[in-house]
Amino acid sequence: MNLDTANVWADVLKALAHPTRLQIVAELLKGTKCVTDIQDILPASQANISQHLTVLRHAGIVSFTQAGSQRCYYVCRPKLASSVMALLAEDEPVMCKSKDDVNREKLSAGGGTVFDNDAPLLEHTHTDEPVFLPGNMLESARIQKNLPPLVVPAGCLLDFDGELVDFLLRTGEAELEPSWPCFHTRLYRWRANETEYGIIGGTVGASFAVLVAEELFTLGCQALVTISSAGLLPENLQPPLFLLIEKALRDEGTSYHYLPPERFAQASPSLVEAVAKRLGDAALHVVRGTSWTTDAPFRETLKLISARRDEGIIAVEMEAAALLAMGTALKKPVICFAHITNAMATRDDDFEKGGDIGNETALKVCATALSVLLEQNH
Repeated sequence: MNLDTANVWADVLKALAHPTRLQIVAELLKGTKCVTDIQDILPASQANISQHLTVLRHAGIVSFTQAGSQRCYYVCRPKLASSVMALLAEDEPVMCKSKDDVNREKLSAGGGTVFDNDAPLLEHTHTDEPVFLPGNMLESARIQKNLPPLVVPAGCLLDFDGELVDFLLRTGEAELEPSWPCFHTRLYRWRANETEYGIIGGTVGASFAVLVAEELFTLGCQALVTISSAGLLPENLQPPLFLLIEKALRDEGTSYHYLPPERFAQASPSLVEAVAKRLGDAALHVVRGTSWTTDAPFRETLKLISARRDEGIIAVEMEAAALLAMGTALKKPVICFAHITNAMATRDDDFEKGGDIGNETALKVCATALSVLLEQNH
């Protein structure tokens, strides 16, 4: 549209952009009327009506015929006026587009995404059905390995560092599940409070963690808890401590394959509340708050750390945003903990988890959360 056309159209719309003028046009669309006729219908003075008619006439919307001193007005562009009034009468609902919708439109028109014309990460339509399914992969692996069918425990724990698995094996509390078909990992069974749970260690990083999580859910898992080693951001807290993650900053790639682009992935508020209450009742102290999920821990700059602190973020880890996004997308109960053990290697006692006592406490925290999730899921 050129500027001259835009100016002409703007003048027409400005002429209509008044409640009295809209009422006048609506009445004139019913038939020709003189000023006195309009005055009988609308609560306005004759002088005021004449002023509004002058504006509409200069915009080319109405005109008049005159007999002596009497002017009778009519709509001289009835198609335009009727169309505008009809569109307004439809009361069309306001459309809201997500960033995902905008990116999809840009891509279908042959352009790039709003965020980066060359970045493929946001090209995905997360609601499309995937082709490579965890069930198919697991069944193929099971047949290849000549394993019997497997149903995993209802509650499972992902121990990203693997230290809890090592502790359970060392104390004789974990037993290897020989029928676990997944490549690259081992599933162990362990008991807490007379309930059997599954545990897998070493699934570090968002993509690996979500891959194994989907496999667990495919094989019968009903509730998932995860625990990662994390770096502390606030300067007024002292590690080690446990963070119950309410939401996670999506500074990684995996979550964008499950949910549209947003700044945070959210945990279920009701699940977080229930878990926090149960932990409090058991005198297991945790902090509730926000984490920062990154794919590149060795690219955490002073500028970024400062900005995350200003957002009120407590810890930096590598998995939570993706797992929470997966849980939301697949409607699966997921709770993520961060075991904050370091200030990104800036303190002498960084990475100290408290030895066996720390491991026992971490397992109690995770088992308590699993019991809540399983109760809520039934």
